[in-house]
Amino acid sequence: MSGARLANAIRQQARMSTNDFALPRLATISSYDASNHAVKVQLQPEDPEIGPQESNWMPLGAIGIGNGWGFAVGPQIDDQVLVVYENGDFSSGTIVARVFSVAQKAIAVPSGEIWAVHQTGSFVKMVTNGDIDVSTAGNLNANVAGNMTANVTGNASTSATNASVTATGTASVTAPSISLGATGQSLMSFVTSAMVAFFNAHTHTSTTPGTPTSTPNQTMGSGQLTSTVKGG
Repeated sequence: MSGARLANAIRQQARMSTNDFALPRLATISSYDASNHAVKVQLQPEDPEIGPQESNWMPLGAIGIGNGWGFAVGPQIDDQVLVVYENGDFSSGTIVARVFSVAQKAIAVPSGEIWAVHQTGSFVKMVTNGDIDVSTAGNLNANVAGNMTANVTGNASTSATNASVTATGTASVTAPSISLGATGQSLMSFVTSAMVAFFNAHTHTSTTPGTPTSTPNQTMGSGQLTSTVKGG
């Protein structure tokens, strides 16, 4: 047998031996089981003679896993994925990657950046200059079971339509200078009113007309004291 015929025979035998060997395939997600992070898929492209082929449930790969730990993104129906088969067994598929397509266009992430983007416009972005940008289309909720500490070496500013601070214990603000705007005027008005009321209500023991009066019968105590508020 010539060398060419021998090579053809080897290739034919190799094809026959892999007829039942499932190669990696692109597919689209058709069902999602959130409790088990598993999906069913339909293989792409569809075989026109067979029609749509839906798989059994198969695990969906995740960035990080663990018992009680994990970093996962729930898929959407029709997301394009890459399926591989353990030992080529079609019944033992695993999703190893999700692949952007013409139908699911990629987000334009600059080189070196990390983005988490929601369809509503909310996002968390780690950008190239080291900043972390956060934007929410709705509410931003944070629940802290323990202590919360924020250390800012630069400036910090907060603006809101309305703002409230509630403490079941004590609340303190410490700074060399504290400037209060409209809210500060209300606070100073409160302090001034308390002082005026105390001043106008206090009395002295009667003495001979024209001589200094004695000390007030009512003296100022801790109830009338407040911390000094000084402008910037």
